[in-house]
Formats: sequence, C-alpha cells, structure tokens
Amino acid sequence: MAKDTEKASNSGNEKRPLPAKVIRSRVGRVLVVLLILYLAYVGLGYWKQTQNEIYIDNSEISAPLISLGPQVPGVLNHVYVYEGQSIDKNMIVARVNDQNVYSEVAGDVVYVQDVPGEVVSSASGIVEMIQPQDMRVVGRLEENKGLSDIKPGQKVRFTVDAYGSEKFEGVVERVSPAPVQSALAFSISNSRQEKSYYVYVKYDIAKYPEFLYGMSAKMWIEKN
Repeated sequence: MAKDTEKASNSGNEKRPLPAKVIRSRVGRVLVVLLILYLAYVGLGYWKQTQNEIYIDNSEISAPLISLGPQVPGVLNHVYVYEGQSIDKNMIVARVNDQNVYSEVAGDVVYVQDVPGEVVSSASGIVEMIQPQDMRVVGRLEENKGLSDIKPGQKVRFTVDAYGSEKFEGVVERVSPAPVQSALAFSISNSRQEKSYYVYVKYDIAKYPEFLYGMSAKMWIEKN
C-alpha cells in the first residue's frame, strides 16, 4: 500500500508538457522582442550614419560643355558628326555657307543641331561636346543643408540611377564659389532667399567608363 501511495505522489510531481498553443505564444513574444531590438539597432546605425554624412539627392554626371559654331553667321549646309561620337582635335564637324566648323579639342559629342537650311551663328551651338576627363559628379546643395561641412578631399559614396543601388567612390574636388543662378526661392519660416551651391566630386573615370553625360545620381559625403 505504501509503495502504491509513493508512486501516486511521484506521479503527481511529474511536469506535464506545455500545450503547443502556449509554446507558440512564447516563441512569438521572443521573436517580437528580437525584431524590436534589431530594428532599434538598425535605426541607431542609420542615425549615426546620417549624422556623419551629408546627402545630396539632386546630382548628375556632368562636364563643361564646349559649343561649336561658325565665326560668321550663315546657313547650315551639313553636319558631319553624330551624338555619342568621339572626335579628334581640328576635325570638321559642320559646314556653314562656304566655311567649315572645326573642333578645337578632342572629346565626345553630346548634342547636334542638324537642321540643314537653318541660319546659325557662333552662339547657336551646332555641336556641343565634352572632354571625358572633365566629367564629375555634380550635386546641388542648399546652403543650410550642411554646405559649411563640405571640404575638398572628403570621401564620397555615390549611386547612379542607371545602375541601381551599386555604390561608387569619389572625393570632393570643390564647391562652386557662387550660388546657382535660378529663380528666387524663399524659406517659409523667415522669407529669406534660399541659395544653392554646386558640389563637384572627382572619381576615377578610367574605372567607371560606363558613366554617360547627364546621368542622374545621388551622393553621400563623409564629414571629417
């Protein structure tokens, strides 16, 4: 009898397995806590990153345009080059009346005004070209968005819209000495004129030959 009583007592002390519903509930709570901690970690990292970087959304691959036109106004007879063509120095690019229009330097043609019979002048820009070695990532930044923190030599990460989220590298070359000429814009808070400046970023052109003039970009400049 005593043994039977002892067995009954031990049997009552045995731990019963938790129901599956309770287990799922506890696992769910743990996962929620882990997710919150992860999001907090990611958010903190993003906050630290934004504190150490200056973001410029309004950027593009650009270079100074070289405009080619006749010295004396006349009727455009023919254009001998096409957009995207690489041309040499002193190459005939167009003919106006009885005069040829030559390229002054070697470079790439980015625009052609091929309208035979139209009257053109030196200001018409029959052909516009760039020199690839002059290409930069150029961003436009408002003066109150961190402009004072930008200095030559700072490291830059940038993306080019045509290549998705792939990151490329460059360095700040300079900031334009004068504000961008544009229509007046005023801050709602105090009606002061908002001014923007160009930020020029140099990159390894030989490393990224796929970049084309005018491609849209975004950049992140590391603060020193």
